[in-house]
Amino acid sequence: MLIFRKENGRIDIELDGSDSEHLAPLLQPRHDSEEEDAHSTGRGDDTTIHSLTPPRLNIVLQVVGSRGDLQPFLALGLALQQSGHRVRVATHPVFQTFVQDIGLEFFSIGGDPLDLMSYVVKNSGLVPNAKSILEGSVNENRRIVREILEGCWRSCFETGDGLQCSNKAESSQAKPFVANAIIANPPSFAHIHCAEKMGVPLQFMFTMPWSPTRELPHPFTNIKSSSVEENAANYVSYYLVELLTWQGLGSTINAFRQKTLGLDPIDIASALALIPRLRIHSTYCWSPSLLSKPRDWESHLTVSGFCFLPLVTGYTPSHDLNTFLDSGPPPIYIGFGSIVVDDPKALTEMVLDAIRLTGVRAVISTGWGTLLEEKHVPRESVIYIKDCPHDWIFRRVSCVVHHGGAGTTAAALVAGKPSVIIPFFGDQFFWGNTIANAGAGPKPIHFENLSAASLAAAIQTALQPGMLTAAQVLQDKICREDGITMAVQSFHRMLPVAALRCTLDETRAATWRVLATDEKLSARAAALLIEKGLLNIDEIEMLQPCKYTCDLGPWDPLTGTAFAALDIGKEFLKGVSRIGSAFVIDRQSAKCKELVAGKSRALHSITGLGRVCASVVQGPAKVGVAFTQGMHNAPKLWGDHTVRPQEKVDGFRSGWEAGGKELFYGVRDGLCGLAMEPVIGARRRGVVGGISGIGIGALSSIVKTASGVSGAIIYPLKGIEKSIAKRWISRRGDAIEDALLAQGKLERAGLTEDECNAVIRKWQTCVSENAIR
Repeated sequence: MLIFRKENGRIDIELDGSDSEHLAPLLQPRHDSEEEDAHSTGRGDDTTIHSLTPPRLNIVLQVVGSRGDLQPFLALGLALQQSGHRVRVATHPVFQTFVQDIGLEFFSIGGDPLDLMSYVVKNSGLVPNAKSILEGSVNENRRIVREILEGCWRSCFETGDGLQCSNKAESSQAKPFVANAIIANPPSFAHIHCAEKMGVPLQFMFTMPWSPTRELPHPFTNIKSSSVEENAANYVSYYLVELLTWQGLGSTINAFRQKTLGLDPIDIASALALIPRLRIHSTYCWSPSLLSKPRDWESHLTVSGFCFLPLVTGYTPSHDLNTFLDSGPPPIYIGFGSIVVDDPKALTEMVLDAIRLTGVRAVISTGWGTLLEEKHVPRESVIYIKDCPHDWIFRRVSCVVHHGGAGTTAAALVAGKPSVIIPFFGDQFFWGNTIANAGAGPKPIHFENLSAASLAAAIQTALQPGMLTAAQVLQDKICREDGITMAVQSFHRMLPVAALRCTLDETRAATWRVLATDEKLSARAAALLIEKGLLNIDEIEMLQPCKYTCDLGPWDPLTGTAFAALDIGKEFLKGVSRIGSAFVIDRQSAKCKELVAGKSRALHSITGLGRVCASVVQGPAKVGVAFTQGMHNAPKLWGDHTVRPQEKVDGFRSGWEAGGKELFYGVRDGLCGLAMEPVIGARRRGVVGGISGIGIGALSSIVKTASGVSGAIIYPLKGIEKSIAKRWISRRGDAIEDALLAQGKLERAGLTEDECNAVIRKWQTCVSENAIR
């Protein structure tokens, strides 16, 4: 297998027959059982989901990317808001005005899309190349990603808009917000980790294929000549892109999981197929008339259609633009949106030369500085514009020359105009080829191969009647679709409605769980009961309706134990080195001597000592957990298909439950396997399978029993450790609970006396029923 990362963000992949043989079994989504699907996503029975109306939810939309990436989320956010939900859009601060003007709540996650776009253009997505490493831009990119990860996490529960410089008076009046659900695009990266910590439903929404399929290659890849069947190469390409991305960002994401969220790190084996394995619901917002849903995508993956914002009604063009449009035949539009290039002057000259060769008039959008406004251009043939709504200008031009971003491509299609696509990086090549295959534009011209002559020829091809007819046929089909409604239905369909509803008020989302009875209470119901003295704050805990098992654990006890011991040793040595460095004095700098003196030196030593103590205290438990998980997973290595998913331990109670289940099922499944494995083997491979099944059953019985005994001891210890960590190390849980209490008090103030009495009566009924039981 050969992988080449190109400067334009594409990844060239060559596979041969041996690669397919080795990779295909490993990269299939790992569904150990139907129980894992329901446990991981909290979806429960689909028929129940369809028949129940979801309660009013606090939904956070986490979006990383350009304006075109953001727009479908805003369209969905408006529709969800109209359905009665409260919607917060968590994205870059540069889009604050855009989000608020539309009428949605804004929260800043940090990061500048201009910096991200510049980095992505120079690298294979977010994976650094040699040039970026030498230039030192890798550390800056990781800093931006860390900022975005932290911002996405804060967007789940923090009051306000996330900006440090916000008006204090406005911040004090902001309504508390705690997310009941997360909708995110994949490049936001924090999505599954925030959902795991919060225990809330998660849905993906994206403008390009991101779920493995045999029908389409990953949009960032180019499958080179290969002896592997095309459908197998397509499928593997998704995991190879994920592998490269994890190599670049895995350490940053794991640091975020451990230090910010207090979650266990995940290894590369768990990370690679994480989203397909958990069967996270995903909505892909492109038109099925342009690109149909792959046949191997299951029901939790939806192609909704394009999600457009309402058409612009209040836009007033400048006098010069109106005059230009009215003074001749429809011009072409040329613009490359948020793309950043090294030499905008050369690109501008090339575009102007192409316009001269074709003899057409042109509207040129300068974008983010990609094209420059030249003064010597005749005003009757070219006009420059800055920010103009696509749905307004595209209806008034003859064809659209652009970079192939998903948003711009969709806008050109819905306007019924052919596209000339000049892809720069990433998925733009994918959309260029998709448009060409649909007949709504010529073949894309890679930016690195662009010339005035090739651009002029492509424009002339796009202006031919056949191209216009194909674009108009697609326009007619797209206009009959309702992508927004489909996207909202897809979101509601994936919700575990029964688990989200408050027991006392089914129109409200449950946020608390009563420890003694498992009743689910909304924030305002809990606030009312606490106020009336009918409930104590110590009697409830934060509800987590969805559970996600992100870390699969090691494949076997030997490597698991070895790597755990190495990690403990590494932490121990880091602590020792930190203690030692506190006493190192820089002889050449008096200022450095002051920095390591007094409190600073003491603090440095204490943190190092704390690291040493933590590694010593936590070491045995970590090694024990690794051994137990390795024993639990080991039967998979010799073909045992009855291995249950790992139990998640996040506290004292779940630790005891996991230990009990591991012991019970370990012994039971081990004994059952002695009888069942020969039968299963015989059904699959006849006599030979039956004989091998005897060996598999005997070996699995020993290993599963050992895993059960070990788990009964280790998992309660891990639960104690997690409880201590949540209480003394991480204060995030307190911040979320404080926000929930504040939200409850605010919502309780809006209850009428009759509504209060209704809630109290239902509570008293629940108490009576539980007392009888």
